[in-house]
Amino acid sequence: MVARLTVSRVLVELCELEAASQQIERGLRIADTIGANRFKPFLMIFLARVQLAQNGRQKEIVELMENALQISRETNINENGVLVIVGTYLTNPKQFNFRQKYIYEGLSWKMIGYSAKVE
Repeated sequence: MVARLTVSRVLVELCELEAASQQIERGLRIADTIGANRFKPFLMIFLARVQLAQNGRQKEIVELMENALQISRETNINENGVLVIVGTYLTNPKQFNFRQKYIYEGLSWKMIGYSAKVE
């Protein structure tokens, strides 16, 4: 994931927007697949920058940035060593709220809890 983040950022900075977009989308899919949500805010911000450069879709960009900020703001490791990721996707007409919990075991993070709610 770190390599995917690095490649995505470099491509954004070089204004290689199509390649950046492909890497970002791939990174978001991988993050979803392996539960590496701590990387998603960075990728979402990169995607917002690509979209702004491509066509200035400001409403979608603001939503991406707000979602990235919300996820990043509510991610922490609690007093029991549990990584807690809480986030909200501001979808219309309802919003999607989620909470994920992970514990570090061996050499990786293992999911120990997940909840989701549409309001």
